[in-house]
Amino acid sequence: MITQAKYWDERFKEGEIWGGSPCPSVDMSLPHLRDNHIRSILVPGCGYGSNSLELAQSGFKVKGIDVSSEAIKLACRNISAEKET
Repeated sequence: MITQAKYWDERFKEGEIWGGSPCPSVDMSLPHLRDNHIRSILVPGCGYGSNSLELAQSGFKVKGIDVSSEAIKLACRNISAEKET
């Protein structure tokens, strides 16, 4: 039996499976988050971090979690690459 972690690890070994841009719902949620004085956000299933990074760059304290260690590795690489630019 394949576990969810193993399934997603295999998928994320292929790289960024949903593209590199944050999803539109991140931008759509920003006014609501700010209007309600939200300062920190938990992103379950953060994948390779494009949504988490966008939220962090918008001023929120973000914690992303994922069942896939491969996704977390990609997220760490993407964050490091962003810091270098």
